[in-house]
Amino acid sequence: MKWNAISASADILAAIGVIISLVYLALQVRASNKASAVNSKSDAAIWYSGFLKFSLENPELDELLYRGRKGLDHLKKGESRQFHNFILFVFSGHSDMYFRYTKQ
Repeated sequence: MKWNAISASADILAAIGVIISLVYLALQVRASNKASAVNSKSDAAIWYSGFLKFSLENPELDELLYRGRKGLDHLKKGESRQFHNFILFVFSGHSDMYFRYTKQ
């Protein structure tokens, strides 16, 4: 009878230990997810500010984008490919940010 009480007490202590471990694990996963979200948002802000800086430092590119957004017929010969490549670059960056955002 005494051994049964000791065994039951040990089972209860083990169950409490498992519950505490699960709560701790859940808190760690939550903290990790928050850190990942912060890193993703920080990376997106860095990418976007780099894009703006690049655009500001290259007035001819800014002019190309301005004319290209008005319509491809506003571009000079050969500029269409440059415009398309830059748009693909921008789309790739936004795609990466969207992927990171949705996988948080």
